[in-house]
Amino acid sequence: MGCTSSKAVTDDPAPSTKLQPLQHPMAQAAPSPTGKPYITARGSKLFLAEHEFRFASFNLPTLLTSTPYEQEDLLSTLSLGWPNAVARTYTLQLLSKRIGRGEAHVVGWDQAEGKWLWDEDAMRRYDSALALAAKYDVRLIIPIINQDYGGDTNWVGNFTDLCNWVEPGAHWWTSRRMIDVFKQLITDLLSRVNTLTGVAYGSDPTVLAWETGNEMNGGDSSRPAPGAWTVEIGNHIKALAPNTLVMDGSYARTDSQKACFPPEVIAPNSPISILSYHYYGSGDAQRLSKDCAFAARHGKAFVAGEFGFFSESHEFDAFLLVARRAGAAGALVWAMRGHAQDGGFDTHGEGDDIWAYHAPGWTAQEAMEEWDAREVDVIRAVRESAHAFAGMRVPPSPTPQKAPEAWAVKLPPGGPSDWGLTWRGSAWAKYYEVHSDQADRPVVHAAALDCTMKGRMVVPLPEFGRQVWLRIRGMSVEGKPGPFSEAVGIPGW
Repeated sequence: MGCTSSKAVTDDPAPSTKLQPLQHPMAQAAPSPTGKPYITARGSKLFLAEHEFRFASFNLPTLLTSTPYEQEDLLSTLSLGWPNAVARTYTLQLLSKRIGRGEAHVVGWDQAEGKWLWDEDAMRRYDSALALAAKYDVRLIIPIINQDYGGDTNWVGNFTDLCNWVEPGAHWWTSRRMIDVFKQLITDLLSRVNTLTGVAYGSDPTVLAWETGNEMNGGDSSRPAPGAWTVEIGNHIKALAPNTLVMDGSYARTDSQKACFPPEVIAPNSPISILSYHYYGSGDAQRLSKDCAFAARHGKAFVAGEFGFFSESHEFDAFLLVARRAGAAGALVWAMRGHAQDGGFDTHGEGDDIWAYHAPGWTAQEAMEEWDAREVDVIRAVRESAHAFAGMRVPPSPTPQKAPEAWAVKLPPGGPSDWGLTWRGSAWAKYYEVHSDQADRPVVHAAALDCTMKGRMVVPLPEFGRQVWLRIRGMSVEGKPGPFSEAVGIPGW
């Protein structure tokens, strides 16, 4: 279990009303190009205008590289279900061992021109993620580059790939050349003008914080990124995005807070406003309150940037309660995935029967393949905690707002049915009703599920003996209907 007992989870009910505006004066944040206020920091707290801003939510590791439909599904899931909706993305993808052209944001370095080479199509997906996050009022924490963990762990490209393009064999943390070209990469990124919104990344208030990297450590897992490096990179980010917060992306696996956060990073004049740590398993969780207290003593906000891999679902409740009581600005579970472009859901395993989470949550018996047995309880725990962080009561589960996108599928011969129906699902739909235009069978399926691996979601249809038209709608956990899809024609037999 985590930092406290399961009994303690229930002895601190959330207030019944929203937090009231703070009475002390606040420095006026600069106006944004969209009119939406920036998230600001004052000591150990974050603010949205004059209100304290606290959150409990999820990492969305696929957000920057998914299709627009998949991005919208993820972001609308958070927007509908969570107050103070925040998501942490993953890093830039680099052309590397597992990331090919078409998937990579950065594809190389032009030695002759002295510039980074970017894939415009991949960056337009990045544009889409930011534009949709703005539409659904989801704030993003975006780590810029990934750590090199060594061995066979180069998932999306990391800083060693940058070195190999520019200065093979260079020491990432101390090479003047690599520090300068990394700052050049950050300049390219933050100066980019979103093709959908016309807003430069560095000016976009949708970004809660730019994070210096993901799990950056200084050569071995027990040391953070060097403080001088973090401060220099942080200052460069602030020069390009002066109204956006910077979060330290260091991750040192040591129980010493002093060893985790270098003195340059926690200094009052540091560009770093947010400290962070990642917590996996009950042992890590026991340090959370100490991390929050350490950050507060040094005038920094604290965010649990990733946490999870707990064996029991009640440990999520316990962790989030400790985070709230200890003064954390936020906490983000690893990780949520959404509906897939080809129907069903995107799934991902972490080992030990730990799988990505999906809202509103299904049991392993309902989903059967590649599904986490704790999912329903994890979604509930995070949603309840998000409302408690925001000082609000938890409302009923959201009603689906978007119509599914359905299409007919010809099934292989020899089966009990010639045709099936599949669809792109609606955020927060627990199940679906399939309706027909036939008076003798108006409801074809009363509770069809789409909690399957992507591309495998097909509902076989009965034989009607004539052409029929079908429509489908998502139903909430409480049985409230969302809008119908467009009609889909099924040929007669």
